[in-house]
Formats: sequence, structure tokens, C-alpha cells
Amino acid sequence: MAKMPLCIDPAMLQALIDYAQKHRISTLYAAQQGLCKSMRSEGLLSENNYQRLMQIYDKPLVIETPPQPKTPMEVKQQQIIDEKNRLFHSVRDQWDLTHKPGWKDQWIREAEQWGSLPFISSEIPSKKEVKP
Repeated sequence: MAKMPLCIDPAMLQALIDYAQKHRISTLYAAQQGLCKSMRSEGLLSENNYQRLMQIYDKPLVIETPPQPKTPMEVKQQQIIDEKNRLFHSVRDQWDLTHKPGWKDQWIREAEQWGSLPFISSEIPSKKEVKP
């Protein structure tokens, strides 16, 4: 495979970038595809070589895997996380408004308790904000 420097007009470069984003390929692959299509239409590239090269230059930059369905345990954990997150946000909003004795201490203990669970501590940033 030979390397060749290529100077590209800014308008052509923008078109390559747009094409690459649309097809989720690199800009180099977008340029190679355009060159392959042009050479085939001129009769300078055989159909076999065209198909082979297009398979190479059609590979996406990122191979997306479909999201795996959540297990019942993960669904339950997410529900707990969401519930506790809403709870701690409301506590944070009331922190300076509530002056009941022991109320802040109770929520500090609650935040520390939930902070010890790994699936909660990584998901609830607001639990740290509960402390005075």
C-alpha cells in the first residue's frame, strides 16, 4: 500500500467530515470510499476490487453493541437509587430551613448508611451535600 500526501480544499474537507459523520466512519475512510466509487464509475477499478475495498472502508469507527436488558436485581437497585436520590435532594433543599433538634444528625447518619452501599455511593452525589 502506497502513501500519498493529499491537499484538500476546505469545502471538500467539510463534505468529507459530514459524510464520515453520517456514515460513522473516519474521514480517511470517507475519502477512500469516494475514490473507490469514482474509479469504479470510470471503469478503472474492477467490481471485485471495488467490493473488497468498500468492505474495508465501510467499517464504523465505533462498533455499537445493543444495550443488554437489565436483570430484575438491577431494575430494583435502580429504583432504590432513584428513590434515595430524590429523597436526598429534597433533604438538601430543606437543610437550611429546618431547625428541628436532631433532624440534621438523622440525615447525616442516613447518608452515611447509604453511602456504604457501592451501588448507591457511586450514584448519589447529593448524599455528600447533606452534611453541614
